[in-house]
Amino acid sequence: MIMLKFFCNIKQILFVVMLPIAFTFMFGKIFEQGHEDVAVPIALVDEDNTNFSKLVIDRLIDEQSQRIDLKVMKRDGAERLFLKNDLDSVFVIKEGFQKNF
Repeated sequence: MIMLKFFCNIKQILFVVMLPIAFTFMFGKIFEQGHEDVAVPIALVDEDNTNFSKLVIDRLIDEQSQRIDLKVMKRDGAERLFLKNDLDSVFVIKEGFQKNF
């Protein structure tokens, strides 16, 4: 009997069923927009300066996604930005990279 009363009232059905779905969709869009602009800043330091290391860097830059912000820079600048927490990671291609690979 109580369930029958509940299903007869359209306002209650909309309030219980549709309102939570609408709020979930609305807040999901808001939180999603906040995360779209976030890209992880990563620095690439090339100390090897060979054609192979340049090829590796070029391919990494070509394949980067929207979630990663790759920057090629010198070691001093990368360390300074890393210490200021402007970078998440620093990848160093040391001398002799091609020989070890």
